[in-house]
Amino acid sequence: PIQMGVNTNVPTASNTKLDYYTTDSSALPIQVSCGGTNYIANTWALYEVESSAASHYGFTYKSLDDSTCGNLAKSTNTRGRYVRVPNGTRYYIDSGTKRPFGSWGSYVSHGGTGANTRQISEFIANFLPDGSPL
Repeated sequence: PIQMGVNTNVPTASNTKLDYYTTDSSALPIQVSCGGTNYIANTWALYEVESSAASHYGFTYKSLDDSTCGNLAKSTNTRGRYVRVPNGTRYYIDSGTKRPFGSWGSYVSHGGTGANTRQISEFIANFLPDGSPL
């Protein structure tokens, strides 16, 4: 929940009030869909996955209701196919894997730039298996 920007400091509600709501016993995934837009939870907010990149992540996105989506923090930044983790490693998201660049030259020759590369947490990166290096 914290990865999604969910405020965990919530007040207590009575069982009577809680009985009004339907429950979902499944875990809340990091990949969600709000109003047809796909997001991944990453460092305190939801980040829209660019439509051109969504299929390459290989995720199944859980559709959330409007009320839930309205209470989740959303970043104005998007996530595409070029990502960087905190240790500086850059990856290209391809066919459900993260493919590391073997060198700066490889990153640049494959189209990576500062403008199209977005930071993701190690937590999110670990959801993607390693692919062959570029």
